[in-house]
Amino acid sequence: MRRTTQAIVETIETECRQRGWNVAELERQAGIARGTFYRMKRGETATPRASTLRKIADALEMDVDDLFRSARPPHRTQSGPSAGTIDDDRRTFDRATNPVVDEVAQERPRLFAGWSPDEWDELYSSFGTGGQLSASGVRTAAEAINQKRETVHRLHVVLETHLRDVAIEMVDTLFRMVQARGNGPFPEAMRPQSNEQSPPGDRR
Repeated sequence: MRRTTQAIVETIETECRQRGWNVAELERQAGIARGTFYRMKRGETATPRASTLRKIADALEMDVDDLFRSARPPHRTQSGPSAGTIDDDRRTFDRATNPVVDEVAQERPRLFAGWSPDEWDELYSSFGTGGQLSASGVRTAAEAINQKRETVHRLHVVLETHLRDVAIEMVDTLFRMVQARGNGPFPEAMRPQSNEQSPPGDRR
């Protein structure tokens, strides 16, 4: 079984035990076909579909990211050729489940000019309705990331001027408004909702 899938399975099983669910109940709650999770456990599904993980995460009332959080094996170290982290697993999985990103990047290289590794990670981890992004969803998500980067850049410029205090007060006010709605610092509205219009945001 691939290390990424094994980490997901371990997390799901832990969550199911806490709820008293067996495999059949998990599949019923998630609305996935019978045998789907069993095949994941046996390693017959090397890379689970993004849509399947989304359904399981929703059934467990979790973010998709949380499915990757299982503890690192005790013998693993932070150095040497065998070093690795769950974040590395998640990054590999994200790239495997959003292959269309590479196609769009080749077709529209200027759209991704100057991107940082974090921005690529954000795009690869985005979801559209039902799973991976479509080509138009990738373009929409990339444009949203570029817009966010430009907005942050402009804010940095303003913070170096006499309007610094005004900008800080405005951002603080907007932040409190978001928190007051019970969404926390990263509201659900920031997440991609469809393949056609999928602005990126927090990972699931």
